Amino acid sequence: MSVSLILLNDTLRLHDNPLLHIADGGSAKAAVIVLNRHAFFGQQYGIKRANLQRLQQQLSVIRSLSNALAARNIGLVTLFGDTAQSLLKLAQQLGATRLHCAKPVATYEYAAIARLSQQLSVTTLDCNSLLGTTSDPELAKLPDSFTAFRKQYEPSLQVALPVDIAMPDDTWLTPAQTARYNADFTQLLQQYLPHQLQFKASEDAAMAHLKHYIWQQRHILHYKDSRNQLIGKHYASFSSSALALGSLSVR
Repeated sequence: MSVSLILLNDTLRLHDNPLLHIADGGSAKAAVIVLNRHAFFGQQYGIKRANLQRLQQQLSVIRSLSNALAARNIGLVTLFGDTAQSLLKLAQQLGATRLHCAKPVATYEYAAIARLSQQLSVTTLDCNSLLGTTSDPELAKLPDSFTAFRKQYEPSLQVALPVDIAMPDDTWLTPAQTARYNADFTQLLQQYLPHQLQFKASEDAAMAHLKHYIWQQRHILHYKDSRNQLIGKHYASFSSSALALGSLSVR
């Protein structure tokens, strides 16, 4: 049986997620997330790369997505370790030869995809920007500041419509088929995740907050004036965590 790995690291959501719409010729599909050990437990310049709150937030969002997928009879493989090594080991175990993932945006993610491309057929999709493949700028031609970049590209920006939530199909590995790979992640949940988190960035929480901020309370109307005041609860959108995690679609 041919298997494709669908890496959801940067798209921790059901809504507007092109990766969940991949058909791949009828091959079996394994939904996968890798919690990178170095990103959450490593150090850089003698400083921890992530604190406990960030780890807990990440674990919580992954668990929420796992439950949402399981409700649709889609199993989620949750791995813990080096991203490239973990995925290559899983590919060997499942006999997978293809990987689909969101287009990376940072150095370590690019390096992992480059390593994987040496042994797997890798396809990247622009899942987390408004640019798409047609207006994606070349790095050498990027302006030096965001304002200059915005003014250059905004007039011609064509934002595609969000894709609907994918309907489940019988090509996904089921929760029963993926449970055997999740032991390390389950141990992390038991060790680090409390019952309640002060700030939630799961898909449901992010969507509810977006609805409240923009449509119910209409705080977006004063955003340009209040965004830098740092006072109160609604001076800014507070959606950056959900956008960075991919639990909220930028579209």
